Amino acid sequence: LFKNKELNDDEKASIEKISIQNKLKDNVLRFISLHPRSKREITDYLVKRKKADKEIVLNLIQDLEQKGIISDEKFAKWFVENRKNYGAHGVNKIKAELIKKGIDKEIISDVLVSFSESSEDREAEIKKISDYAQKISKTIKHYDLKDLNQKIVKRLMGRGFQYEDIKKAMKILNEY
Repeated sequence: LFKNKELNDDEKASIEKISIQNKLKDNVLRFISLHPRSKREITDYLVKRKKADKEIVLNLIQDLEQKGIISDEKFAKWFVENRKNYGAHGVNKIKAELIKKGIDKEIISDVLVSFSESSEDREAEIKKISDYAQKISKTIKHYDLKDLNQKIVKRLMGRGFQYEDIKKAMKILNEY
């Protein structure tokens, strides 16, 4: 391409296609610079918000995946670690959020198993549940201890914690 060169329709279409691909690639890189994203999040962002052609988007995602820039496995590990360390999120809620973000169920189960293998993690989880239960118990209106415990368990189940862990945490909480 140089000054005063006349382009035929094929050359013009080829240049426009490359331009669109580069613009989409820049959009993706800016989008994932904030924090990791799943392939589905990126696809939805480009197709729905940027009104890009789905075929071009799928090719771009495949290219970025081959280069190691995006990966559902890396995203799932980051997401689980983030949810485990910050806030009161149980395994079931994390699993539901990952499914919503388009992560394959095999990847989810592998990542969750790797994060909950050790007994130290299990004890830390129970401690987090009991701390959270103690915190929310102050804000729950109740008639008696049984009513309070039922409401706490219901709230913790809604947060995605497993029932066995909730029972252990409630046992610790009721000892105080």
